[in-house]
Amino acid sequence: MDMPVAQVETETASEAPAARRLSRRGWFGLLVLLPTVLVLLYTWLIASPQYVSRAEYMIRGVEQQRNEGGLLASMVAQGTGSPAQGESLAVRNFMQSSDAIAALKQRGIDIEALYTNDGADWLSRLTPAQPRAEELLEYYRDHVRVEFDERSNITKIAVRAFQPREAQRIAVALIALGEERVNTFNQRAVAAAQQDAQANMAGAEVEIAAIQGKLTAFRDLTRDIDPARYGEGTQTQLEKAEAQLVEERANLAGMRASLSASSPLVVSASARVRTLERTAAELRGKLTGGTNAVNNRLAAYEELKLKQELAVKRYDDARMRLSRANDQAARERLFLVPVVSANLPEKPAQPRPLVYSLATLLALATAFAIGWLLLAGVREHMAD
Repeated sequence: MDMPVAQVETETASEAPAARRLSRRGWFGLLVLLPTVLVLLYTWLIASPQYVSRAEYMIRGVEQQRNEGGLLASMVAQGTGSPAQGESLAVRNFMQSSDAIAALKQRGIDIEALYTNDGADWLSRLTPAQPRAEELLEYYRDHVRVEFDERSNITKIAVRAFQPREAQRIAVALIALGEERVNTFNQRAVAAAQQDAQANMAGAEVEIAAIQGKLTAFRDLTRDIDPARYGEGTQTQLEKAEAQLVEERANLAGMRASLSASSPLVVSASARVRTLERTAAELRGKLTGGTNAVNNRLAAYEELKLKQELAVKRYDDARMRLSRANDQAARERLFLVPVVSANLPEKPAQPRPLVYSLATLLALATAFAIGWLLLAGVREHMAD
């Protein structure tokens, strides 16, 4: 017996919402509940435990440590930033680079072998077994976090590994590598500060040695240790001879006034005058006459001595500059100061089944609700 048309339409209209409700529940279970259960089962039963070792350090300089006691200095330091802030950022960038991975391998810590361990679950370990450098660096940065706090100037390290001692070992090695990096900065700063002063000192030393060689050759050639002293002595002798000559000439003039030219006294006085005149002439010739005269030798000698004095002054100036450079480098020397030593974790930080499952449920439920509302709106729009 055929049912009335009105009754069929009423039953169809009542069954449609029920069908939609069943469809909505089915999709919710498939898209939300099932993935949540899978995440719960994976994190609870399959996922490998991962341990986190944490460490903290700061980079400080000698001047900063001296000035940190005063309130004014502290305010200035907060306003201008730490002198070692740039080096802290440089060390942080180094710790998160491929250079750090290579340096760790030289210390016996093979990051690639450590994180491709077959004992870890497939999703957690590093895959493939021989990853590209970019893949290895990305995985390394995900498991080794280095964060620098500009306010406190403290750098925090968090290393995540499948074994507690491996995590601690990597953290300790990174601190040691950071200290080596800071020492490299110090060595480069000292070398840069000393370079010019050392070059000037070396140049002055070479110049002093060359001038000393010329002085030695000059003395060997002239057979005169000190032309200045020799000239002073010759000049003294000349002055004495000339004084005696004046006196003898006066005596001779007096004798000639009262005695004949053939008188033995006059002849003797005349001989003394001639002797003194020859002596004075010889001494005068030694001082000013000829290429080997004292005045010529003295000019060359004084020129060499002047060059030697200037070279010595340049050497002393370079030595003082080197001393100041060393003092400045010592004042600007940086130190890596451990704040918190790398710990040996006892409890795994990951996975956290309940947290991950709840986060998955909330995220998928929110996405499902938004998607379902959008789909309902599209249907209503198409129905209109």
